[in-house]
Amino acid sequence: MMVHESRLPKTMRPTPGSFLYPNTPPFFVPTEEFWTRFKRFVDAGITFIECGCADGYLLDMAGERGIQMTGIELFPRESTSVRVAPGDACNLTWSHTQWPLICRPDHSGWISDVFNACKSVGACALYVGLSRNYTRDILGHHARKIASKVGKDGENMFLVNPHSAPSQFKV
Repeated sequence: MMVHESRLPKTMRPTPGSFLYPNTPPFFVPTEEFWTRFKRFVDAGITFIECGCADGYLLDMAGERGIQMTGIELFPRESTSVRVAPGDACNLTWSHTQWPLICRPDHSGWISDVFNACKSVGACALYVGLSRNYTRDILGHHARKIASKVGKDGENMFLVNPHSAPSQFKV
């Protein structure tokens, strides 16, 4: 996988041996509502790769609930879970049964690139974010809000490219 550090301003690019955001709290802390909604997709046969997963804390939480997931991170942290692959989510291949899960804000346009990759093959994506980030992160993509307050800060869950979703997920 090719890593595109150019997506970040030069001042934000890490140097070898450093970490982009050391000791920062997670962008997203899920509520039980998140896990209830998310499990419906998993139970229907959808697999997820969490994009921009930091140190893999959400993957660990999923594992505690019996949900197997993998994550991808452009700049993996030293404490990274073994299920976190280094790389660029924009280079992954998506399908009608393998979708990206994005639970963080976008600062450089990469989320739109992931959504475009999904759309090109008829795949969907799950986006979880704050209302204030919705316009910037999902701008130009068809998305439907499918759940509210799925995070401790009041994040909402959106199904992106819902026309491609299996019939049980059309909202």
